[in-house]
Amino acid sequence: MLENLNPSAMIKAHAMASEILWDKESIKSYPIIVAGGYLRDMVLKKPIKDIDIFTTTPKFHSAFKMVATRSPSDHEHYNRIVGFKYLCDITHEEFGVKWNFVFFDEDPAFNVKSLITGFDYTNCQIGFDGQGLEITTNFLRDCRDKVLRRVNDTIGNKDVRKQRMTEKFPDWKYVDETEEL
Repeated sequence: MLENLNPSAMIKAHAMASEILWDKESIKSYPIIVAGGYLRDMVLKKPIKDIDIFTTTPKFHSAFKMVATRSPSDHEHYNRIVGFKYLCDITHEEFGVKWNFVFFDEDPAFNVKSLITGFDYTNCQIGFDGQGLEITTNFLRDCRDKVLRRVNDTIGNKDVRKQRMTEKFPDWKYVDETEEL
């Protein structure tokens, strides 16, 4: 299953996100993590619809402005508050898919493992920080067994999210975190 991962595509997406987000001095200061559906869909050989980029920043407004000015001319962007997170969507012409930039408040403990283990569905628990790939055992097991397991409510309305996930994975068994496999 993991043989479907394309390391050069992962590295390129991470490098492009770094170029869009930060100037060269800032790149080392703030983690940039490619995680979730982009990597999952690569593993499962599904069409990739978007790329999720996660980072922290002490100055959200200047980071948002930087994303808007450094993206290609053919883009749309907006921001909204999602709990303590900020989201900015941009269509990037090189990959031809939407990029979701999620800004967390600055946190020294922010890393790939802490990020992906907080995702709501186990089949999203995969991430790449430019140095290494982090995958939970739940991700591996549930993707292998075609189990769509919700483990928490971190992302929005759970009913809307469930509908979206079950439509994307119609042949997978849905399991709520309160059920046992």
